[in-house]
Amino acid sequence: MDYISILVGNASILINKDTGDLYELKYKEFKMLSAGCIWKLKLKHNNEILEFDKIDDLRFNYNYIQSGFRLIWSCDTFEVTVNITGRANRFLFDISVTTLSNKYSIYEVVFPIIKGLKPIDGNGEEDYLVLPWQNGLLINDPIHSLISKEEPRVFWSGRGIYKYENDYPAQYSYQFTAYYNPQKYGIYFGTEDSDVYLKTMGFYYNIEVDGFDLAIINYPEQMGLTTKYTMPYSFILSFFEGDWQVAARLYREWAIKQKWCNCRLADKNLPGQIKNIDLWRINHTDYALGTRTQEYFDTSVIVRNKLSCNLALHWYGWNMGEHDINYPEYISDDNKVWNKQLSKWNEKFECENIVKIPYVNGRLWDVNTKSWNSEKAYKYAIKGKDGELIEEPWKNNNLRPMCPTVLAWQDKVINFKSYILNNGFNGLYIDQIASYNAALCFDEQHQHPLGGGNWWNNAYHEMILKLRALIGKDKILTTESCCECYIDLFDIFLILDPNLQKHFLFDGEGKCDSIPLFSMIYGDYALSYGSICRLSDTIEEFEFNFIRNLLWGMIPTIEGFSMDQINDKNSGKYFEIIKEGVDFFKENKELFLYGRLVQIPILQVESMKIIWQMADISYEKEYPSILMTIWTGTKDDSYCLLYNFFSTDQEIIINNCHVKVCGRKLKIIEIDK
Repeated sequence: MDYISILVGNASILINKDTGDLYELKYKEFKMLSAGCIWKLKLKHNNEILEFDKIDDLRFNYNYIQSGFRLIWSCDTFEVTVNITGRANRFLFDISVTTLSNKYSIYEVVFPIIKGLKPIDGNGEEDYLVLPWQNGLLINDPIHSLISKEEPRVFWSGRGIYKYENDYPAQYSYQFTAYYNPQKYGIYFGTEDSDVYLKTMGFYYNIEVDGFDLAIINYPEQMGLTTKYTMPYSFILSFFEGDWQVAARLYREWAIKQKWCNCRLADKNLPGQIKNIDLWRINHTDYALGTRTQEYFDTSVIVRNKLSCNLALHWYGWNMGEHDINYPEYISDDNKVWNKQLSKWNEKFECENIVKIPYVNGRLWDVNTKSWNSEKAYKYAIKGKDGELIEEPWKNNNLRPMCPTVLAWQDKVINFKSYILNNGFNGLYIDQIASYNAALCFDEQHQHPLGGGNWWNNAYHEMILKLRALIGKDKILTTESCCECYIDLFDIFLILDPNLQKHFLFDGEGKCDSIPLFSMIYGDYALSYGSICRLSDTIEEFEFNFIRNLLWGMIPTIEGFSMDQINDKNSGKYFEIIKEGVDFFKENKELFLYGRLVQIPILQVESMKIIWQMADISYEKEYPSILMTIWTGTKDDSYCLLYNFFSTDQEIIINNCHVKVCGRKLKIIEIDK
């Protein structure tokens, strides 16, 4: 069998010169066999969707181009052209497709397909996958703990049996992933899509090698109608040595040059209240607390006074209604008197200098509201390829995703400004924009290409920029999670997933953990707060998550504490931890607001164990007893931030100096560059 090859540094790609199949990836002495076609097409023919990769009359030829080669497959139905080039220690893949018969049109282009990725070492128990879901997840032994699973997942966490798929933008916050063994090597995969086209990245179990295939599903504009498609970005493949932090740095090199990073935080006109906030309080797991307004007010004042801090409320239940009900009306007809009461409550909060941000949803409409029918809202909703409404499995099957290009829906979201301006709020939280999947829409009456494209991101930019112009620069705009392409729209991002050890597990054995991709890639361009730290957690769980969130770069945040929890005899221990973190944040606020997390060193210290108890599963996991993070400030000055989870003092060595880290105390040290 003969091959053509590209060599870049210590890496090479081999292509079968007779078929164009990708045969081998090689890095140094490590070989990855990847036999198979690197593309697959879905073409529409007589209202049927047909799949093509290899067919009997498929012809293949190739020619050399600068720094690589061009691969061409053709038949009577279509022609596929792929360019693979190598430069700057990485490989770039590009594809274009043309149908040669007017009976066929392009529906999907799956490219590239990297087949047969086996465990890097042994059976894969020490291999890791960077999953770009929300803030970021690190999956240990991903072939067996994630990709080969038979059990369906919660709909908002990804999809697939014997596979894991998710979409960019939104569920995936970033355009890269990495599969690595820290003792061997890593493979970096990514797209460099500056214009934010909708795409799906998938990992598919390959039973033949007990490994997986990686593939990206590309959705053309005018799906099922167009006869030509050129992927409007390149796919990147490269190799590295190290862990997920190395992959994050590789991605950052490209990411901060994109349009969503048009201004660093140090140069941005942040709302003044953002800079004054010392602690956020959310009630994400106890929405009812938001409806018990007197208690919410009283407990907020107590928390503020206990901690001597400036408090901000992320206010679920401001409308005295249930969560995921009655959107976008929020205040039910039998409770209109609440509008007047709401203004008075906001005045009370204002007198206590407490910032308050109400919840609204930027994506969903409740089909049980009067407005759904009276305003013919179904016209504005996302439509599937059959023209029907999209159903998502919310608790009452009552919510439908709306198309952001429709001006009537944009106006609905923009009109929430009245709650801000008329009721004394300090900003607006618009749920799901940076957290939930962009969707294909096939409604011909909407002002966007059918199916795929980059219209989703463009439409949300149009919407939020209009809202910003109306409310002014001093009001806070925030959204859920942290999809990168919306960094230029929002002042701060609510990130909930770092503390999901008891909720978001693929196997119940602790092989999934959070990693701070957002802070490490974008920490000097965007702010974040959130995660779920509750008084109902064990003290070990609470301390670990609250401190780790802070040292990872999130503004201190607690879950909504009820009066009974605050008055509990053990609450003092929790408030000691909160005060330690809040005071440290206040003392080093400029670093946290404008600096960036750059590294999380692994310290050779004694380990500690935490037992995470789920409903019917518990697992024990070890962590270093000292957490250390390295930060850089606005003047390229470097700092070491530390916390000792033990009560007894410990000593470590930093830059050949012995450093004492007191028990349960935060410490900052300026270090040499």
